[in-house]
Amino acid sequence: MAQIHPLRALRYTAKAGDIAGLATLPYDVIPPALEAEYKQRSPYNFAHLILPKGDYDGAAARLNAWKQEGLLARDGEEAFFVYQQIFPAPGSGEILTRRGFIGLGDTEDYGKNVFRHEWTMSGPKQDRFSLLQATRVQFDSIFMLFPDSDGSVEVLLEAVCGTTPDLDYNDHERTRHQL
Repeated sequence: MAQIHPLRALRYTAKAGDIAGLATLPYDVIPPALEAEYKQRSPYNFAHLILPKGDYDGAAARLNAWKQEGLLARDGEEAFFVYQQIFPAPGSGEILTRRGFIGLGDTEDYGKNVFRHEWTMSGPKQDRFSLLQATRVQFDSIFMLFPDSDGSVEVLLEAVCGTTPDLDYNDHERTRHQL
């Protein structure tokens, strides 16, 4: 069984502005036009950190400045974060909900508990590793699936989703994101 742990998240504060102007899609699905739009929305948009165009030291400097300015702050306690997306299905438009949680996972070799779903290219892996080395922050989530045969995890996630979310915004693709 994969080992998971809560984390002390580094998050935007209210001083940074509305989350709708700060949040982005994952780095690897942001086309240049959308990157430009994100960066125009706010000087603190996440794209300024996750898409450094090889300037990893610049990304680290921005990250440190944002922390010093109080735009980003680390949570006081470790936690798991329930994440829900509500979106129209491509084609039919049927409204679908996807729920999961954000936490830390132990690093382990593929094949016993963790299995590849795609083959990644060396260039993007090196880019993400260079950003991690410079900033000492893991900005990207790894999307993983797990069996929940008795539905016990889904029950917990659904209960949390019945409360008022900490973050709630709609993106340009009409997906509602709730944390």
